[in-house]
Amino acid sequence: RRGDTVGTLACDRFQCNENVRRRPASAYIGFDVEAARATRIAALRENVEAFVRSVRDGR
Repeated sequence: RRGDTVGTLACDRFQCNENVRRRPASAYIGFDVEAARATRIAALRENVEAFVRSVRDGR
């Protein structure tokens, strides 16, 4: 609340990798399921890399 803490949500058994690779439900006609899946995979990769950098750099 005061902006002086950092939180990270992590899967307890590292199932995040499996979760992002599941085919998402089709949100509407013409929804690109594979593009949505690729976006989720990329976002997980970016989040993990940012977390590791923050731990490595002591931030």
